[in-house]
Amino acid sequence: MTDDTERKKGELVDFMAEAIKRGKRPAESMPSISVKGSGNVVGNNNSVRITVHSKPATRLVVSPSSLHISQAQAAEIKDMVDRLAKLQGHTHQKLWTTLQRRFRFTSYHLLPVDQYPEVDAYLRAWLAKSAAPRTRKSMLARIHAQAKKIANGLETIKASARADYGTERLSELTDPQLWQLILKHGL
Repeated sequence: MTDDTERKKGELVDFMAEAIKRGKRPAESMPSISVKGSGNVVGNNNSVRITVHSKPATRLVVSPSSLHISQAQAAEIKDMVDRLAKLQGHTHQKLWTTLQRRFRFTSYHLLPVDQYPEVDAYLRAWLAKSAAPRTRKSMLARIHAQAKKIANGLETIKASARADYGTERLSELTDPQLWQLILKHGL
């Protein structure tokens, strides 16, 4: 119910309580009021009846079948996504969204079994790329390459380095500081 509906209901309950205190008894029928979705309150003469209309929440449950990956395969996909999130510093949601858009599925439990090898290979390649040791040269190259794709990219990154580390010369930053810049700007 909306706040306005709750307020109106409260006012009527207070009104009825005041009437009883003053010795005025409502009709023998149960006090009632009907509050519709629009916030309208309906009563009849001296009796008011409160009726709250609510719809039970429905939940659609889709169960995987033999056409979908097994629980073991689903657990393996989840494990790889967990490792990627830890390696890359991304949220799980971002990684799941990337996978769902690329392979067009709504839940990894509902991934077609014939599509599993492709998803597995994709995640393993992504993990191998993410787990590769980061060299200073590769991090600087990554920053410069990705900065070209962003409007005022290099200036923005240098301003961030100046604000965070007191220098805008990327060559003066340590490896962890370079990596933090990459993560901060999503490069």
